[in-house]
Amino acid sequence: MANPQKFIFCGMFNMLSKVTIMNKLICMLAFLAIASLCDAQKKAVTKTGEEVILFDNGTWKFANKNDSATAPVKNNPEISESTKHPVMHFEIGCKDIRKTTEFYTSLFNWTPTNAGIASYINTNSPEGIQGHLTSLGHEPNNYVTVYIQVENIEEQLKKIEKAGGQKIIGPIRLPTGEKFAWFKDIDGNIIGLLTKPGI
Repeated sequence: MANPQKFIFCGMFNMLSKVTIMNKLICMLAFLAIASLCDAQKKAVTKTGEEVILFDNGTWKFANKNDSATAPVKNNPEISESTKHPVMHFEIGCKDIRKTTEFYTSLFNWTPTNAGIASYINTNSPEGIQGHLTSLGHEPNNYVTVYIQVENIEEQLKKIEKAGGQKIIGPIRLPTGEKFAWFKDIDGNIIGLLTKPGI
């Protein structure tokens, strides 16, 4: 099948032969902008050097293999509810909870709820996740972390340590009933774990 972008380009070039160079440049820039919008994919390279195509819908495929072997990879429908681990919450550390809360709420129209050393954040959007700002009163002061939901936090921490991660704190039960913990991944990033309510 002919490349539709190539066909459009050739047609535009023939049409442009009758106009000035400046108009040709303007039309060429418009074409490039339209072509980039039509191509809803990005290329990336894996650690092993293989080129992959990333699609906006979250799927990907190898770029240099035949089409039958490179259908876009989708989420595994056979994963059970107990093995799903969505990112549920964000946390931003700070030194001055009042100033930091004012900074984020004024910029992004978030609604804060004061909770002593923390401000719970409602982003006022059904998209994305909610979170909180925290002033621990000690190091670390400046950090950003996300919380991954797990069923059994103790078991997940064992798996993390076996894989080369390091438990930092927890598990600690929150007043809401959930437990949370922090761990360092193999690159030193601090990530949180959070159980479902009532577990």
